[in-house]
Amino acid sequence: MKARAYLLRGVRSNRGRYALGASSVVVSTMIMVAMGVVFVGGQAELRSFFERAYAYDFEVSAARMETSASYINASEALEKVGGVEGVEEAYPLLAAVLFTLPSEERGARPLVVYGASPSYRAGRQKSLDGSYDLSPGCAVLSQKAAGKLGLRPGETLSLRNLLGTGSAQLNATVSGVAELEGRFPPGVDEYAVFGIDYLAPALNLSGMASSIVVLIDPSLYDLDNPSDPVGRAFEVGNKIALRLGPGYTVASMKGLIIKQSVQGTSFFGVMVYVFSVFFPAVAGLMVASVLNLSVEDKAHDLAVLRLLGARRATVGRIVLLELGLLLALGLPIGVALGASLPFILAGGIMSGARPGPIASTVALQTLISVGVLLLFSIKPLQRALRSSPVDAVRRARPLGALRFQRGEGIDRRIPLSGLVVFVAVAY
Repeated sequence: MKARAYLLRGVRSNRGRYALGASSVVVSTMIMVAMGVVFVGGQAELRSFFERAYAYDFEVSAARMETSASYINASEALEKVGGVEGVEEAYPLLAAVLFTLPSEERGARPLVVYGASPSYRAGRQKSLDGSYDLSPGCAVLSQKAAGKLGLRPGETLSLRNLLGTGSAQLNATVSGVAELEGRFPPGVDEYAVFGIDYLAPALNLSGMASSIVVLIDPSLYDLDNPSDPVGRAFEVGNKIALRLGPGYTVASMKGLIIKQSVQGTSFFGVMVYVFSVFFPAVAGLMVASVLNLSVEDKAHDLAVLRLLGARRATVGRIVLLELGLLLALGLPIGVALGASLPFILAGGIMSGARPGPIASTVALQTLISVGVLLLFSIKPLQRALRSSPVDAVRRARPLGALRFQRGEGIDRRIPLSGLVVFVAVAY
């Protein structure tokens, strides 16, 4: 109790010094926690990006020998692909280009159409006006296609086949207008989706498909392994290629994006670990400077305590209480700022972050910060513990009465310059 009262008197007389030490703890902890939270949020955003771009893992198509479109036997390819270990689902996909009927306002314009199985629902459905109904005679339009064509659910979509054989005109009722991510190849945002069993006969392509989209077990990707995050997934792709033979091409744009993205972000992960030590070390120097100044100022008092019979543990408790005060003032503010600022300044990146990994990252970064700060406090603590009764005599001289001879201590410009360097590096 007396040690705490003695410490509080010292804090009131040196408010600037303790504010400097607490500020360094706040800034270092804030940066540490913020970097960890952003890294975790970025990893979550990376995972969701793959699903938005490509919800399917492999695309099987005919080996192209010429510039014209090539089609594959859907049932034969599905049978071979479905027998590969690791494949969970496979669906035929038929792609073609049809033309809208000309009107007074606009001429005929091309429109990409997909024929898909009604059970193929991979990817994310961001919005849907109407229903996703691919029964014969129905079609689903993308949002941009519906906007360009001026169509709404319940209206008729009329298309003409000008490039190939089959029906000269195709009429369908718009069952819904949807905004989809990852279900179909990216890069095309104006399209119509029909049931493949309806579209293929209309184009004289019954039983055929442009490609087979394949979905595999998601656990085959290892995003925590930057050296080879898609190795096991690519093994499944190799098995598919071997089973199909040379007449087919098996591509995995999703796997290539994952590999390049994970390897690219691994550098950021290394930097996070480097700064996990660097920033607390700078703050540790600041705290050590504050504690050294405090020990220097209290040198005579600590020596007198030893002269009066105080144990070394009592002297050490005073220094530890000072360190505890700095941590108690700085850590909560630093953790709160570090955990909240990423969500405020980068809400888009953090939208997919889960509470569990965020909490564990905040705890880990805080523990690292505290550990480094404690490491830097060892030297001031050792200096305080070396106080002896002899120091009390050396620091006093008889001038009619004992008068305390105050030492110059450590130049206060040192911690101030350290703070400036710290803020500059953080910026």
